[in-house]
Amino acid sequence: MRGADVLHAARRTRAPRQQAALEAWLRALAIELGLRFTRVAHDTSPALTRAAFRTARLVVGVHGGALANLVYAHESTVVLEIGKAQGRGPRGPR
Repeated sequence: MRGADVLHAARRTRAPRQQAALEAWLRALAIELGLRFTRVAHDTSPALTRAAFRTARLVVGVHGGALANLVYAHESTVVLEIGKAQGRGPRGPR
């Protein structure tokens, strides 16, 4: 099987506790599956970012620019994009 990474495409956030919880869950998932965990952020070098996306089997990230590097991912890479549900605001359906 190609690669061995669970990749968190992190970005700057106003919710650091939520991002930390997501990262902890992804680390535990990687261990459970016998995979490596990698975190890529805005300050990761371009070469390391490309290499991480190229070998990732699972990429998880919040909707937005952090996932732009998916262009380097293999076509079989699984992507979990986190975002708001359409038609929902902070108080539920519109």
